[in-house]
Amino acid sequence: MLWPSPQVLVEECREVGALGGGAALGADGAEVLALDTGPVIAVGHSMGGQVVNLLAGRHQHAVHSVVALDPAHGADESEAEVVPARLAAYRTHGARAAAAFVADSFAPTSPPGLATAHVRTMLGTPDHVVVQAYAGMYTDADAVGVRKQSEEYLRHRICPSLTVWTAGEPATWENENLHVRGSRVDHWPDTGHYMHEERPRRTIKLIEKWADSTLED
Repeated sequence: MLWPSPQVLVEECREVGALGGGAALGADGAEVLALDTGPVIAVGHSMGGQVVNLLAGRHQHAVHSVVALDPAHGADESEAEVVPARLAAYRTHGARAAAAFVADSFAPTSPPGLATAHVRTMLGTPDHVVVQAYAGMYTDADAVGVRKQSEEYLRHRICPSLTVWTAGEPATWENENLHVRGSRVDHWPDTGHYMHEERPRRTIKLIEKWADSTLED
């Protein structure tokens, strides 16, 4: 979303669903800056949550605020312990292993067919992209998915932020690490990882109210 004009730009994640080219997270979203749009409200989900926060930290002048939906950061010690095994599974089985993980990411009340659609999308993702994307989030030298590194990269985010978590513990953790006036963390219990598709109207209202409130400041 662009400020102050009510336009929307969509950045396609690289090669997800067999589109695009590599999996360098730090580069995703940077193409928007070349459009000379002015400050944006950067909205991202999951891996996209990392992308918009990296964009805000590395290009502070270009981001007015951030909305991160169940972002792929803040992995605690127990979650970090399973990262090596999960990465090994992705290297061995590629998109099939990732599809199994995706299939377990939905609430019982999610719309019919939503899980099937995402599993099919994941199965259409090249195996090497699954590996590169996961490693880029959690195990590469500059990865920010594990909690200690997450706290460091979030300190570079100097704009207001709205983060929505589906789990209570990471919501509490991120709320304790807020340092910019106007930022907040919401918790949506009983909601699956793909919150914006399970609860689209609620998500749209949330982003609209956020945009209105932050642009008034």
